[in-house]
Amino acid sequence: MKNYLQLTLTGKKLFPIWIAFLVLFLAPYPFMISKLKGFQTAAGDETEKFYALVFYYLYLLPVVIVFFCFIFYAIKLIINNTEYKDEFLKFEGSIKDFLITITGNFLLTVITFGIYTPWFTKKLYDYFASNTSYKSQRFRFKGHGTDLFMIYLFWIAIPFLILLFFLIFAIAVSQLAGNPESTIVLMISSIIVPASNILLIPFTYYSYKWIVNFQYKDYNIHWETHFWNSIAYLLGQVLLTLITFGIYFPVAYLRIYRYFVHLTVALSENNRKTFGYDLEPKRDFLFIWKQTLLIAITLGVYFPWAVSNVSVHIIGKTYIEE
Repeated sequence: MKNYLQLTLTGKKLFPIWIAFLVLFLAPYPFMISKLKGFQTAAGDETEKFYALVFYYLYLLPVVIVFFCFIFYAIKLIINNTEYKDEFLKFEGSIKDFLITITGNFLLTVITFGIYTPWFTKKLYDYFASNTSYKSQRFRFKGHGTDLFMIYLFWIAIPFLILLFFLIFAIAVSQLAGNPESTIVLMISSIIVPASNILLIPFTYYSYKWIVNFQYKDYNIHWETHFWNSIAYLLGQVLLTLITFGIYFPVAYLRIYRYFVHLTVALSENNRKTFGYDLEPKRDFLFIWKQTLLIAITLGVYFPWAVSNVSVHIIGKTYIEE
């Protein structure tokens, strides 16, 4: 039997959060970028530049806090408006506890030049999962920071360093040969961007597989996927999107969503529940493009309503089958 999820989110509920995000985060952002460029090009000794940069990051910190506050209230709103079997999910976290959680972890991420990012990410998922409950039973996130670190390492860091090494080696050889614009340098330079984009596909796959790993009561919620089948499907949808110059994107997104939702299971010792999505390609395509065009026509004013309408549309056709 299929039991559908419901989302009661509205543009009116989302609008105040969106306005606060625009005013407190997006508006100051160009100013910060211009200041950073000014610090980099300013005349003066290195000490002056250092203090100027420190001032920039001190100014950046409250803006980052505003960004995470936006994340907090947006996720809280979505969770509290999600319904299943006539019972709403409940989020019980407070902004104070959330800021305490993220501040120290964000500083650790900055101090370690981003190396701590996987563990910071895990802390975020831990926080939202452990503060979300359904019928008085809390969720628990089961992903590990070390696993996400290995995903970053093998699919981002190592391939990038290998490509960078070959580029630097080719440039050095070409310089010694007196031909700095040799064919091999141009060839390696030309494949770096497409190779990086291709590597993003398995990186994204493993990242989301890491994310979909929750415990609810005695149920373990996770993907039952196979790497090569999933990568082939993702690549096919990406290619169709590129061939159609992005027009196909809404259908590609929903086909990918349906593919992985259908491979999501909730397992316990004595029971198995599966997830699914009722895709209607033509109707879904027209609906999403209509919302996108309304955002463009209203110069972004309609954005909260578009987000809520699309979210309600998608979540409302997502089900759990027992």
